Amino acid sequence: MPVPFLDSAGLGAVVAITKRIREHEGSLRITCPTHRILHVFAVSGLRDAYDFYDSPQEAVRRAPPVDGLAHWPGPAHHA
Repeated sequence: MPVPFLDSAGLGAVVAITKRIREHEGSLRITCPTHRILHVFAVSGLRDAYDFYDSPQEAVRRAPPVDGLAHWPGPAHHA
C-alpha cells in the first residue's frame, strides 16, 4: 500500500513490524519509488537497515536472503 507521508510514528510502526517479522525469520522489502519517503529513512539512520525497491515487481523478483532480517538493524544486503 503506497503512503504519501511517513513521520516518526509511521517509522516506529515499521520498526515494530520489523522486529515481529524478524522473530519469525521473515524478510521485509520496502517499495519506495519517491525520494521523499526514502529521505525519512536516511535522516532517521535506518536507510541501511532495509532493502528498498522502485516497484513491487522489482521487490519480489528475487527470493529474500536466507537470513531474512537476521542482519537487522545492521546494513541491508542489496540485491
